[in-house]
Amino acid sequence: TTYPIVPTVGTAQAQIFNPRDCTLPMIINNKSIIIEPFGSWYEKDIKVNGNLTLPYIADFSQCQGSKNVRGDIEVIEHQATAYILEEFAYYAYEDSVNKTMSGNPAIRVLSYSPNEEDIAIKIELTGTNYVFETNGTSLTEVAEFVPGWYEVRINGKIAGEIAMKLGGVYTLQALVDAKETKIGLTIVTPPNSISILWILPQYILLTMAEVLYAVTGVEFAFTQAPNSMKSLMQAGWLLTMGFGNFMIVIITHAQLVHRK
Repeated sequence: TTYPIVPTVGTAQAQIFNPRDCTLPMIINNKSIIIEPFGSWYEKDIKVNGNLTLPYIADFSQCQGSKNVRGDIEVIEHQATAYILEEFAYYAYEDSVNKTMSGNPAIRVLSYSPNEEDIAIKIELTGTNYVFETNGTSLTEVAEFVPGWYEVRINGKIAGEIAMKLGGVYTLQALVDAKETKIGLTIVTPPNSISILWILPQYILLTMAEVLYAVTGVEFAFTQAPNSMKSLMQAGWLLTMGFGNFMIVIITHAQLVHRK
């Protein structure tokens, strides 16, 4: 699998989305970057103690705005913060980068309506009974779906198709205004890189070993032990297996290993 990179003590994460059909060049924290249309910039390991302010200069000229717009974004220790930058303000929220417990892909919708702040937006993935609802520039909760291809409908109109893979965490950027409706899917956490089917050979080998081991123990208990000791040997055999299973339960619930 591909493990998620989550912010820990002493680190923070920042992501800037560009839910527009234009390129957004920037200089942030003395680094020059270019955010493609419906793309994002992601910094996963920012050293911070408490809070940290990152200055930026954004060029909105390709998005019918000003050329040199200065501002600051703030990152918080042990937190992933996402932003949509505008000329005179920004929209920020705490992002969720961890994978789901079930392993299914997770997705949230980030809608952007620069000129119509109160527009009601309904986003539906075909083949499901789930509808994301937002108003203007806003964010939805994270929802889980089964892996596969989905057709995206916004306010009843087809906006495009997206593909979600097992273990992935996604943000669907949606540009919605009176003139156009466009979408772009951003990967927040990469999907699993190894198929879960590779676990089958391991289970087959473990099952074969368990059967052979069990047959050997039972055979010894009934053929090699004296008549007066057969029940005692069988009880000892079962006690050993029960103690081993008890150790497995203790180690599992102790959560010594957090990555699964």
